[in-house]
Amino acid sequence: MGPAADEIWRGMEDMRAAGLVEKIGFSAYDGDELERCVKRFAPDLVQVPISILDQRLIASGSLARIQDKGIEVHARSVFLQGTILASPESLPERLTGLAQASAAIQSLCRDLELRPIDLALGFVRSLGLVDKVVVGFDTPQQLTEAQTWRPGQLPDLDWSALALSDPDLLNPRNW
Repeated sequence: MGPAADEIWRGMEDMRAAGLVEKIGFSAYDGDELERCVKRFAPDLVQVPISILDQRLIASGSLARIQDKGIEVHARSVFLQGTILASPESLPERLTGLAQASAAIQSLCRDLELRPIDLALGFVRSLGLVDKVVVGFDTPQQLTEAQTWRPGQLPDLDWSALALSDPDLLNPRNW
């Protein structure tokens, strides 16, 4: 939260009141920032990182608390900057921890006969805590795979076993 946060927020409220925008909110990187901003402002929506590897907001209960307040949740980083979709050997050495996690996801996908994109989108959509999913793609093939994704039943697994906790790996700003 920057020094002009209150002024910016008032400006966004004015835009909403004037009918220039329908909803206002903010993007947060972790649970502390999310909770602090929700306490200070009254957002209509928040955009937060959620993925099969980044389950911090689920585990902390932050996501459920936000939903209980009637705030719309938009999940971003569902592919963790593409690392969930990448082959482990294609990741740079500094992301060794993500390479190991990517290998585990690839193995699980083979066992379940799913594509990594199916698992990533399916996991986030199955939470029941997310209203919208914001995605980006590195390749046309990823876009094509996402376009052919259809919601389906995922097996009942301990998804928390795939979660990472290292903020240096989970926050791309630290890469």
